[in-house]
Amino acid sequence: TVAEAVQRGGQFVGGEVGARKVEPRLVPLGGTVADEDHHDPVLRPRPPLGGPARDPLWERAAARGIPVCSHTGHAAGSAIPPNEHGQKLASHSTSSFVAARPVADMVFGGVFERHPGLTWVMAESRIGWLPFLFAWMDRQLAIRAPDPTLALRQAPSEVIRRHVRFTFEEDPVGAKLLREDWSGLQDTVMWGCDYPHPQGVWPDPGPKLDAMLQGLAPALRREIVHDRAARLFGFP
Repeated sequence: TVAEAVQRGGQFVGGEVGARKVEPRLVPLGGTVADEDHHDPVLRPRPPLGGPARDPLWERAAARGIPVCSHTGHAAGSAIPPNEHGQKLASHSTSSFVAARPVADMVFGGVFERHPGLTWVMAESRIGWLPFLFAWMDRQLAIRAPDPTLALRQAPSEVIRRHVRFTFEEDPVGAKLLREDWSGLQDTVMWGCDYPHPQGVWPDPGPKLDAMLQGLAPALRREIVHDRAARLFGFP
C-alpha cells in the first residue's frame, strides 16, 4: 500500500495499484531556467520562457525523452508570506494560478511546435480551473492581433493536450469536471499524493480518491492515478 511504502522511505509511484521504489536518475542537460533569471514572482524569466534562446535546453530534453518538470507556487528562493493578516492563507489559496503564465508563455511562444517531442509537467497546479484557461487561451488566438514573430498551427488547447500535464492531490471541483469530455482534463492530468508535504493526502489516500473519483470509468481512473505517470517517466 501507499502507507507501507511511505514508511519504508524513498520515491514512489503507484497509488491504488500498489507502490514501489523508484531509483532517481540524474541526466545533465546543460542548461537551466536559473534562479537569477527570475525578475518577478510569476516566473517570467529573462530571456522569455517561450523564446528561442531557451531552445537548446528544450531540444536536449526532447531528444532524450526527458519530461521537463516544474512546480507551481512561489518563485524560487522567495519566502512564503508570514502567517499574519491573512497573507499566508491568501498566498497558498492562489498559488495554483501562478501556473497559468508559464504555460501560456510556452504554448504561445511556439516551444512545443518547434520541439514536438517535448513534454512539460506542471506539478501541484490542481485542475479545477484549467478548462477556463484552455478556452481563454483559444479565444485570445482568435480575437487578438497575430504575433508577427510566429504563427501557431494548432489551437492552444490542442497543444496543451499533446504536450502538457498537470497534477493534483485533492480537487473535488476538478474531479467533477473530469467527467466532461469538453473540459480537456481527461488527457492532461495526473494524480499525486504530495508525499511528504503536510498538505498532501498521504499516507492513506484511498478514501479521498474514492470520494473524488467515484463513478469515473475504471480505465480513466487508472490512467489518471497510475498509467499516465508510469508511461511518462518510464516506470516498469
